[in-house]
Amino acid sequence: MRFSCSKHAFPCTIELARQARELEVLQRIADGKSNQAIAQELIVSLGTIKTHINNIYGKLNNVHNRTQAIARARELHLLS
Repeated sequence: MRFSCSKHAFPCTIELARQARELEVLQRIADGKSNQAIAQELIVSLGTIKTHINNIYGKLNNVHNRTQAIARARELHLLS
């Protein structure tokens, strides 16, 4: 996943943290976990997980579901 940093460190730090969390969510999706299970593990709301997933789909380009996201992430070597 790509991101761009402005000249200011703070927005970049926030984006890096968001990107790391999205990768955590993506890995858990690949592990077959439900949105609810992911939310419980990461101690966030279900809505937050859904937002992360929508962000992931957008960043992976032309991805509209979990199966496509996992396949694309594997192509890009984003999953361990």
